[in-house]
Amino acid sequence: MDNMKELVTVQKPIMLDSGNFSYWKARMRHLIRGIDEDAWTAVEDGWSAPTMIMEDKSLQPKPKDRWTDSEKAASKFNSKALTVIFSFVDLDQFKIIQSCESSKEA
Repeated sequence: MDNMKELVTVQKPIMLDSGNFSYWKARMRHLIRGIDEDAWTAVEDGWSAPTMIMEDKSLQPKPKDRWTDSEKAASKFNSKALTVIFSFVDLDQFKIIQSCESSKEA
């Protein structure tokens, strides 16, 4: 399977509910790893937007046009994992996690 959309659409949907977390978690782990092992790494290790030290020594978000290739890749893998997670929770659960920037946080 060449792309994420194809992999997600061939999977039998399993929505998270109060009685199936262990099953849902195992399915998400395998689905996300099937998309890309680095996407699963984003879930395990977490992700945060790149930052840079300013002249006044403060830490500020790094503008996207200054991100390195590895920072862009890490962001992409985190986004892939978040997309899968968001796709397999119901509306009530989505409302709780919708503001998460990191797939680990979700």
